[in-house]
Amino acid sequence: MRSRFALSALLFAQVLALLLLGCVPGAQARSPEPGTAQDAPLIPLLSPRTTRDDPRQMVRQGREAARCGDRDQAWELLTRAVNSTDMDQRSLADALVLRGSLGLGGVAPYQALADFRRAVELAPATSGALAWRALAWLELGRIGPALDDARRAVTLTPSVALAHLALGRALLAQERPGEARDALDEAVRLDPGLGAALHDRALALRALGDPEAAGRDESRARELSPVLPLPGS
Repeated sequence: MRSRFALSALLFAQVLALLLLGCVPGAQARSPEPGTAQDAPLIPLLSPRTTRDDPRQMVRQGREAARCGDRDQAWELLTRAVNSTDMDQRSLADALVLRGSLGLGGVAPYQALADFRRAVELAPATSGALAWRALAWLELGRIGPALDDARRAVTLTPSVALAHLALGRALLAQERPGEARDALDEAVRLDPGLGAALHDRALALRALGDPEAAGRDESRARELSPVLPLPGS
């Protein structure tokens, strides 16, 4: 009797060990079926704050969406970010400038102007916000305020190419091509890859009667893209 009990206990222990090791005789490990959840790659989980509440993460995601051409997604993410109460003034100003830039090009110029205005209020010493606001004024046909903002931007930070581009564009709108060319020369000197500055300088050169130089700028602008880059790019 005792030997039977000992044998039963031994068999039970062996079966239990096999179960724990996943090696039950006759059972074979099955590979996940293609297309099932088991076959999907593992995605690292982010903390709830990173996915829901962190405005800086939303700004980064919004910038990436804008870079990929998904303007609606970028707008939604940036709107959630700027409505957050957990951003310092400079970061909020930068997010507003980024969202405002999406409204240029005839998309939503009044909203863009409102965003740039608020950004300037939050960070008045930031030339980028002033330069972008100057561009919004120009889209709305307000040359005077555009010229004022562009000049302030150049005075604040002479090393920012966008400020000189905004000044050149405002001077072009005032039909002052010589001064516009000078401002755009400086923009191109500071950032030779700024296609928008080359495009505008070509307009100034044509107005000054230099079609050959204008043609070179136009060709180079097409190679680079005459579209304004995203703020902070």
